Formats: sequence, structure tokens, C-alpha cells
Amino acid sequence: MPENKATVCRTSSYLSHPAYRKIKRVLSFRRRVFGQRLEETVLYERRYGVHMAPLVVEQCVDFIRERGLLEVGLFRQPGQATLVKELQDAFDAGEKPSFDSTDVHTVASLLKLYLRELPEPLVPFSRYQDFLLCGKNISSERKQGLTALQHLLHELPVANFNLLNYICQFLNEVQSYSSSNKMSTQNLATVFGPNILRPKAEDPESIIGGAAVVQQLMSELIREHQCLFSREGGNVDAPGSSRPDSYPCHRWKGDPFEGAHTQPTAQAQSHDSRLGITAEHLPQQQLAHHPSPCSRQLSLPLIAERRGSAQKPV
Repeated sequence: MPENKATVCRTSSYLSHPAYRKIKRVLSFRRRVFGQRLEETVLYERRYGVHMAPLVVEQCVDFIRERGLLEVGLFRQPGQATLVKELQDAFDAGEKPSFDSTDVHTVASLLKLYLRELPEPLVPFSRYQDFLLCGKNISSERKQGLTALQHLLHELPVANFNLLNYICQFLNEVQSYSSSNKMSTQNLATVFGPNILRPKAEDPESIIGGAAVVQQLMSELIREHQCLFSREGGNVDAPGSSRPDSYPCHRWKGDPFEGAHTQPTAQAQSHDSRLGITAEHLPQQQLAHHPSPCSRQLSLPLIAERRGSAQKPV
């Protein structure tokens, strides 16, 4: 018996850190973060407070906002693959790893990976063709096309709507520093479009056929995010709509889609080479980083409520 115990001890001491994480994940019954349905993640994390986005997304965005908005090739230059995998495993194991010694491109790659690993993209597969058709119409009738796009956005599931709003607002902030990071709206749309809008059957013909339209749609989502995700202006509410007045809101004056393009300000393009970005360098419209989330009732009951007891955060 003592020999068996010693063997177990020796064996456990030889376990690699990744193997330990996998065992810990199984034994702790924690939910995975990457590859989990978005609504399930949002419901699970509601016990930690109401957020516009999953905690991993918020942590990545906060880090990039603090240290990487001026980084050349942000989201285009790949991060360290090994480190990205380690961070992914850490989040899946229920940890909240520190990014202090992590480079910006690795964190940016982690954010893209989270979106890419969602079982269903932010624009559900069932609505892909609707968005694609809307994108084609924008080319010929921009005003009507954007109004139709706004309708489609407000028909998305609440978790998808909130996260897409959060991502588009952040990407609009990123492009306001394009003179430094070289990431224009079009460049960001090229990178993020396929992660936001993709067909269920990812055959080369479907992907290539819709690539140009997806890029255009993503560009509009970034450029016009304030108007598109607002509940006011235009005829957003269809008869019989059950959506409450709880969306983030920016009032429009006149036509919401005429002259609505936001241009980087001189402040947004200046920076302190020693201290990085400070509040005075941010455009006023970017200072409010966290708009109020849409509070429509989610379709799934909160897990803690279903069990009858809420778990406390570790």
C-alpha cells in the first residue's frame, strides 16, 4: 500500500501543466469558454454581474485598449501560437490569466480565436443569406440598405446583439488610430468579417462568393455602429415587436445615414511616446467604452436559478 501511494505521488509530480489543467477542468465541472455557445456563456457569467461581452472578450479588449491601439498591424500580425493555446487552456480551466507579460498581438489573436471558435457566429447561420442580400442592396441603395441592416441587427438574439455592438464599437476605436496602427476600417473588416458572418457550409465557393459583400457589411457595421445599433431614428420597431426600450441609444438628428461617417480627430492621432495613450488623447465619443447592454430576456433560464443556488466566483 505505501508503495502504491508513493507511485501515485511520483506520477502526479510528473504531470505536465497542460495535463494538470485538463484534469482540473474535468474535476471542477467548469464550463469551457472557447467553443461554448455564446448565450450559455452569458448566462453563466451573469452571476458575476451584467456585461456587454463575455469576460474573456472584455479582458482582451481592455488590454489592447490600454497597450495596443498604436501597434502597427494590430489584428493582422499573428501572435505567438503556443502562448495563445496556453491562454486558451487557462480560460477553459476556469482561470483568469494575467496578460502582464503578454504581447499585444498574442492577445489580439486570442480575441479573434474566441470569435472563430463560437459554434455559431454572431450572425447566426440562419440569417447569413439575409445579411448577404442586405449587403448587396447597400451597394445600390445605401440609405435603404442600412435601414434594412438595422432591422436585421435588432432581430438578432440579445447576446449576439450585445457582443456585436461591443466589438464594432471597439473596432471603430481601433480604426481611429489608423494613422499609427495602419488598420483602416477596410483592413479590420477583412480580418473580422469572416469571423462575424460566415455560411454554415464553409466550402470555398460559398466563402469566396460572399467575401466582398461580407467585407462591405463589416465595414458598415464598424463605421456606422452608433446608428445601426441604436433603437431610435427610422422605423426600427415593426408592428407587434416585443423589444423593450432598453438598447444602447444615440439620438439621430435628421437622416441617420447621411454624413454619419466618423473621422479620426487630431487628438485621436496624437500620442505620448513615453506613456502611451491617455484619456485626453481619446476622441470624446470613445470615452464611454461600455454602453448599457440590451436587457431583453434571454431565452434560457439562468443556470444558478435552475439549480436553486448560485455559485460564488473563485
